[in-house]
Amino acid sequence: MIWPWIIAYDLWNFAYVYNCISDHSFYAGLILLLSCTIPSFFIKKGAWLQHRARTLTLWIMFVMTVPAFADRLAPVPSTHDPRAFFIVSLLSLLFNAALVSYQFYRIRQRHLHPLKDELYVETKAYQAALSQNGLS
Repeated sequence: MIWPWIIAYDLWNFAYVYNCISDHSFYAGLILLLSCTIPSFFIKKGAWLQHRARTLTLWIMFVMTVPAFADRLAPVPSTHDPRAFFIVSLLSLLFNAALVSYQFYRIRQRHLHPLKDELYVETKAYQAALSQNGLS
């Protein structure tokens, strides 16, 4: 995944966690997302999905092994302000809608088939991910 899709996913996932389990959104949302996003930007591009799968797996194994941690020991209280919930969700929705619009624009402009063609082959982010993973 290239960086716009990583940011879009992170915004969506944080909005989901913040709205559903806001007292756990600091570590079940922000920290968990940053632990896979930071390496994909600064250590190895193109490995975000692997980082995400591993961090999510470790988190779920930990929470299932020590459920009291998430339930009673470590909630980080949020404001529970409906305006904050709305702002986080709106930011996520706007960013994701803009990205989907941009993707449809690229598909139409370049006459690509979204199920058969790579959509971002000529972008610098795509090339950097390929080169860091020995695929170029």
